[in-house]
Amino acid sequence: SLLAKSLFSAVHGIVSLGQQRRFMAVPPAEIAEQITFIVEAFCDGVVARQG
Repeated sequence: SLLAKSLFSAVHGIVSLGQQRRFMAVPPAEIAEQITFIVEAFCDGVVARQG
């Protein structure tokens, strides 16, 4: 449950910052690529940890 909340928070942060354009304008395709990267890295880490 805690891992799922952490992943949700990471994805939510990427989307939030991308939509707010507070730091810079991020194209939707780039946001999607960043989310894919984070989710895949997260899943790879979980699998590696399980050994």
